[in-house]
Amino acid sequence: MHYKKVIYWLVLLGGLFFSAMHNTARAMDVDDAQILDTGKCQLESWLRFNTDGTQRILSPACHVMGKLELNIAGTFEKDAQGMVLTDGQLQGKYVLKPLNDEDYAISMMMGAVRHTEPDDRDKSWSYFAKVPLSFVFRNGDVMLHTNWGMNHNQVGNTTRLTWGIGNEIKLNPRFNLLGEVFGENKGKPFFQAGVRTILIPEKVELDLTYGNKTGWDHDGRFVLLGLRLISPKWF
Repeated sequence: MHYKKVIYWLVLLGGLFFSAMHNTARAMDVDDAQILDTGKCQLESWLRFNTDGTQRILSPACHVMGKLELNIAGTFEKDAQGMVLTDGQLQGKYVLKPLNDEDYAISMMMGAVRHTEPDDRDKSWSYFAKVPLSFVFRNGDVMLHTNWGMNHNQVGNTTRLTWGIGNEIKLNPRFNLLGEVFGENKGKPFFQAGVRTILIPEKVELDLTYGNKTGWDHDGRFVLLGLRLISPKWF
């Protein structure tokens, strides 16, 4: 498959999300600085169980060319009128320095999100940019990720700084421990921790995590079940 066809389908799916459409929820909020291998795509999906309902998230991505990966994401929730796309996101990640053994990687991410409020269906936009950095230790068994960026929200015309620190620890070839803390320059940060199971190496992964606001806020807690499918090289 030629990369132009991949771009076409990503743009088409992105258009569908935006025509229906804060940062769309991900299995882990802190991004790493890596992208998919050349010619590969992936489909990530999550069920996020909150105290006030369940979110369903779909997020396909492809390494389209050079050092660029494109990603779209949609979050679906139920309200009184039925299922609604509450968040739709289009994002690009460009690698500035690729990751090597016992080394580090840097990338740049930019994107836009269209948010739809459940029930009243009011729509608004936000725009974000951030710089993920990833560091690898112990021959890849331990990875540390940091994110630094900003988010501009159309509601209230506010701009806030964003940050995040996360890690992955390989226990064995099948299980990784995950943990992260993230937030903005205002308000309490969130944390999330859990495990990642490698069901089929380089093809199928399963995440199970628990998250909350620091201080253990009753309304902020959630459990997340995530599935990641990685394609073979398509183009």
